[in-house]
Amino acid sequence: MPFTASHPAIILPFLKHRYFSASGLIMGSMVPDFEFFLRFEANGPHGHSVWGMFWLNIPIALVFITIYHLVVRNQMLLNLPPIFRKKFEGFIEFNWISYLKSNYFKVILSILIGNISHLFWDSFTHFDGFFVSRIAFFNEEFYQVPVYNILQYGFSLLGAIAIWNFIVKMPIVKVSKKIAVKNMMSYWLLVLVTTVVVYFLRYLFEDYSDFGERIVILCAGFLVGLILSSFVFNFLGPKNSVVATKN
Repeated sequence: MPFTASHPAIILPFLKHRYFSASGLIMGSMVPDFEFFLRFEANGPHGHSVWGMFWLNIPIALVFITIYHLVVRNQMLLNLPPIFRKKFEGFIEFNWISYLKSNYFKVILSILIGNISHLFWDSFTHFDGFFVSRIAFFNEEFYQVPVYNILQYGFSLLGAIAIWNFIVKMPIVKVSKKIAVKNMMSYWLLVLVTTVVVYFLRYLFEDYSDFGERIVILCAGFLVGLILSSFVFNFLGPKNSVVATKN
């Protein structure tokens, strides 16, 4: 698979279309890999199947979109470095629950489109992918590395570049709050510590030497860290120190 976070690159042209939900498209483009994260291993028979798209991926996507908007979003965006925060702070006031109630079909459709884009992209980069299993070229080897593996890493890089370019071109939002640096550092430190703890706890049960497995466990730990750190800062920890900026 291309790196999970690179998958939204393929749906970028649709993000501003009024017939689609940006949250649905983005999460839908990544959600097939979430079965791996929930299992804490690069193995899952359902997330990348057609039927799994409906009975597993849609519910998981809705749950994680809701967790993101209600728990993670505000703390994560406020604690981004200023260069990124000025691009995203405008989304803090977005009311996800109200939007979902009024646009349920749009959200579901967007999740499905994102999911299909994920499966389409993977069909070029998995050894058992639709195109890989039907076109001999994808199984050719260059320096003992199959073409589909080269595409996997190549698409991951291209996707990351496309997403970066999209963010750079986003309009700058007037930042109305200045977050204390110590709080920002504390937020991301908790994310990092949680990621590392989850990573090593997983290895208490089974030692994985496969690179792909290690990446999956790191991603799973990072998700746990984002949710935990955001929860702590929202409900249990000290509030962000906010200072009005002079404009």
